[in-house]
Amino acid sequence: MARVPARPSEALPAAAVPPAGLNILSNRLVRRLFLSRYLPLTLQVITILLFIWVVYDGLFGIQAVGDNFATLGVWFLFFWPVVLLSTILLGKAWCGVCPVGVFTGLANRFTLGRSFPKALRNGVLSFLFFVVVVWMMRPVLGISESPSATAWFFVAWTVVAVVLGYVYSSRSFCQYVCPLVGPLSILARIAPLELRAKTSGGVNPACLKCRGKECMNGNEKVGACPVDEYPAMMEGNQRCIFCLKCLKSCPTKTVLQIRLRWPFRELFRAWRPSGVEAWSVVAMVSVFLWHMALGHGDRVPPVFQNWAHSIGSLGSESSDHSGLQYVLILSIGLLVISGALAVAAYASAKIAQLSFRRSFVNFSFAYVALVAFRAVGYMVGDILTKSGDLSNYATAVIGMYVYQPSAVVDGMFKPFLQGTGYHPYGALLTVPLLAALPLTWFIAYKTARHMTSGPAKALAAATPHFLLSAGIVVLYEWAYLVGYRVIGQ
Repeated sequence: MARVPARPSEALPAAAVPPAGLNILSNRLVRRLFLSRYLPLTLQVITILLFIWVVYDGLFGIQAVGDNFATLGVWFLFFWPVVLLSTILLGKAWCGVCPVGVFTGLANRFTLGRSFPKALRNGVLSFLFFVVVVWMMRPVLGISESPSATAWFFVAWTVVAVVLGYVYSSRSFCQYVCPLVGPLSILARIAPLELRAKTSGGVNPACLKCRGKECMNGNEKVGACPVDEYPAMMEGNQRCIFCLKCLKSCPTKTVLQIRLRWPFRELFRAWRPSGVEAWSVVAMVSVFLWHMALGHGDRVPPVFQNWAHSIGSLGSESSDHSGLQYVLILSIGLLVISGALAVAAYASAKIAQLSFRRSFVNFSFAYVALVAFRAVGYMVGDILTKSGDLSNYATAVIGMYVYQPSAVVDGMFKPFLQGTGYHPYGALLTVPLLAALPLTWFIAYKTARHMTSGPAKALAAATPHFLLSAGIVVLYEWAYLVGYRVIGQ
């Protein structure tokens, strides 16, 4: 039975329709590539083979972090350069080739067709799994430090995905359960690439006349959209996984376009912003900024160490409370960041005469710039300091035992300043955040500008977020500079 999309309006709100960018499908070779039956099929086959390799090597290979593809491939190669970078540049394209998603899609072919429980479609499951499983249980249990644990970790998620794919329709695991759906949805809004219907301020006339809605429902040759999206009304990247089925099934071949646009633009012109995206921002700020600054090594404040020791002593005689300390600091970060953002959003709501929820959700997007710049800096540092291990593993697989040091660039840990620990790797963790701060302010102002009347009122509404984002950056930079003994010697 064909799905019926919500009735399109004759014209979308002007603020929700940005100027169209360059359509890359205008190039004949590019269009031929995107319409090919082998895309994204070829990439899906490759990722499935790599997934099988991860599981096999994790279970039966050498149980050493630097010598096993399970730990090297998942936590170093895929988690940062592939998943993070592809989402920032291409939207949720990774979700279209993710092996777990492919398996649940295959299970969907034999689905019982039930609808996922409506009460659980708000993203709360994916948010809890992202925080509790990915950022609490994984490091505390040492999953990322064990090849076999990594393999079983992904086998377990795949089993859950396949079961849900068999019971429920429309890749419910990918939409409501996957721990990465919230973070990837919000990061996809950054991407300079978008798939949209050709329009000049309203729904395309050809889409209004189309009865079959093949772009959403599919046809005899191409399957339906796996995430139930209707491209004619789509003005955001948060759900589209670039599976390209709509492009191949649309009977009017010139309606759908893949366009270039200004990065970050969608953050202040957010289409269908959701609460789970806002809470995902809170979680990412807590992980990448609060916890990374205050939760490691010499940067852990003594008060947090004492709290963890006091709580741990109540139920255990062990002197090692590092796991509890990790969870405690991250939990405090979630409370502090969400509370601070709530206060700033409340102030902005009062100034701009908005509802608190609208203020909280929309202004939270401004902080994505801080997370993205910090994550990219960490990714580059990871590549420069660990890719030697991947090179050693790759040469060993083909029988060439050529040893390379972990850091492919000499001097990554050689201090800039004598008597300090501040080095190039440290600069990659601190400098990008300073560059992101002006962009965060710009996004906050533009967000306010779209929700208020007049630049003066917009500036006043954005000011609480200017102050909060600056405070977050100061806290982060101070913790790192103290940790590197640049200040406070």
